[in-house]
Amino acid sequence: MKSRKKAAASKTPSKNTERPMKLADLCDKNVLFCVAHQDDEVLFSGGLLEALRGRANVTVACFFRPAEGRPDTDTRMVAMQNLCDDLGMTYLQYPFGMPPGFRPLWRHTTLEDEPERIIGVARRPPQEHPLYTLLYGTAYGAIKQVRADVVITHNHVGEYGHRQHIMLHHAAVDAARNAEIDTILTFGHKVKGAGLNVKVDPDKKRALFDYYLPQWKGIKIYDFALQDENFIRVR
Repeated sequence: MKSRKKAAASKTPSKNTERPMKLADLCDKNVLFCVAHQDDEVLFSGGLLEALRGRANVTVACFFRPAEGRPDTDTRMVAMQNLCDDLGMTYLQYPFGMPPGFRPLWRHTTLEDEPERIIGVARRPPQEHPLYTLLYGTAYGAIKQVRADVVITHNHVGEYGHRQHIMLHHAAVDAARNAEIDTILTFGHKVKGAGLNVKVDPDKKRALFDYYLPQWKGIKIYDFALQDENFIRVR
């Protein structure tokens, strides 16, 4: 595996990141989605997945196992598998989680809206958390396994401020840079930048959410769930 030091050195902005993309730029490519949780693939990129159906070789890699104690703990992975099968896409599931006693992520991530008790507390780089090492190695392996041309993952603010999203963002983007992937995109929710805009058909995206019903209540929780999607090109 290549040294992660190269990832930091390769972050010089590319002219490619300033050029708007078209859906055709992803067609006939090996596209790897790296998502933290089951449902993230639909919530942030369901319109793009639908648009790529039959037009690209798509793999959706989910890095965290379902959290315990949820109404949908026992159904989420089956739902994601069925969704990917029906879209003609490959589903990879990894077993990571946050066991009791594990070093808290807040010491390595910063949110725009932090709890008052930790505002001003010094943070460490995400790369120094042991979870980053696991996520990075797994993402790098997935990139090589599927021979990815394009990697799509979470953004640096974790969309609505999810620390596991942020950790996976850093790990997957660093892995993609070290694997010399030419096209890296992040979900555009809550961030701005050039990249790819996808017009969403609400009925088709709602049909993808149906795989997670009746346990999943995301459409009621997330007001952006059926809006058009945008993806920021970071390389």
